[in-house]
Amino acid sequence: MSLGHFRAALMGQSFHWMLEKDRVLEDLSAMIDQTAGAVAFVAPRRISIPDELRAAQETLQEILERHLVNIPPGPHPQGRHEPFEEILKRSPFPRIEMIERVYETNRYPTIESLIGAEYTISHVLTRLGDNRAAFEREANAALKWFKEGSEVTVTCRDEALIGWR
Repeated sequence: MSLGHFRAALMGQSFHWMLEKDRVLEDLSAMIDQTAGAVAFVAPRRISIPDELRAAQETLQEILERHLVNIPPGPHPQGRHEPFEEILKRSPFPRIEMIERVYETNRYPTIESLIGAEYTISHVLTRLGDNRAAFEREANAALKWFKEGSEVTVTCRDEALIGWR
């Protein structure tokens, strides 16, 4: 079954979870333009955040780590793979380009949104399982000091690693 032909494939932070990265790029190659096609991996990064928001995120991370301490991580947590540049060099997309965009954005974080951000990491909800409610109770109690909904300015850097044919 063919999904069609495309000029490019774009992935967020999913590629590091894929078990057979070389095969994924080979399979994508069959669907991507043979002359000017590309694959791109896009990752958001925060350069600076206000101290209060950083403290809230660190508190949340500590609580989450306690709730996950005896639960094995997923198959490929970020960092346990070759650099993407090395994988791309031996793929059908060996010409590498990195682009970035730095900008400021205003956010209005709540405790619920901070917890929700942790849930966007693919393995967290599965690993928490029946401990989810206990984690949320502890997080809400520990972050009562956090001033929810206040405007904060965050400096971000979005990075895109592009592999061209």
